[in-house]
Amino acid sequence: MKIATSLLLLFVPALLYSQFRAQPVISPEPMPDVLGPPPVQWMVGLDAGLNVNQHPGSFKTKLCECTFSDGSGRGILLGGEIWHRFSRRIAISFKVLYDDLQGQYSSILENDTTLMDDGTKVPLDYERIGDVRLTYLMFNPMLQYSPFGELYVMAGPAVGITARAEYQYRLRHLNPDYVFVSTQTDESVIEDWTDIPDANTIRIDVRFGLGYNLWLSRAVVFSPEISYSVPMTGISNVSGWEANTLRAVGVIKFVIK
Repeated sequence: MKIATSLLLLFVPALLYSQFRAQPVISPEPMPDVLGPPPVQWMVGLDAGLNVNQHPGSFKTKLCECTFSDGSGRGILLGGEIWHRFSRRIAISFKVLYDDLQGQYSSILENDTTLMDDGTKVPLDYERIGDVRLTYLMFNPMLQYSPFGELYVMAGPAVGITARAEYQYRLRHLNPDYVFVSTQTDESVIEDWTDIPDANTIRIDVRFGLGYNLWLSRAVVFSPEISYSVPMTGISNVSGWEANTLRAVGVIKFVIK
């Protein structure tokens, strides 16, 4: 009896162990990535945004050879792009953009002015205003690298042609007691819109910035981007007259594959 009990005590654990070993190990299935983007390769997008422009340097007008220096202004950016993913972290976008780099220049001038009432001359202060219209059609490939998640850094060259390069020169009275005889207002146009002398027909710059892909659905992405451009060419042949731009852009992308 003792021998049977001992064999039973040895057999039961061995049987349980063999049954345990015989059962297959079943791993739980991974949870589907319901919050992640679909594995897309191609998208097309529409770009729209604001340009904050700086114009370091100076230029002279044709009529009076008046010098304007260090302008600034705001413009719009409109365009489209096609986007392709090479790997999980690397993608490229090719953008075609209408780029508005307009600016305005302002300085104070004191000038002896003849009064119409009695013909006397008095020193009066004026604001000299130079308005510059600059628009380009730009072609801009941007290489994108995603260090983590949907955040990406981007950089690339931009090459384009000049669509408009014009300036206007205005004078404005700073003394409210006087007006211009020709306009009967406090402002007079000295040179109306005219082409910028020796304006460059080609613009080249280098752009770099940050962006983020925000998935609105499995087929639509909104990507806010901020970038800065460093010009490789000037506005005209005048040395040192350039246009630098900080851009805030929103891109709506649509999955095509």
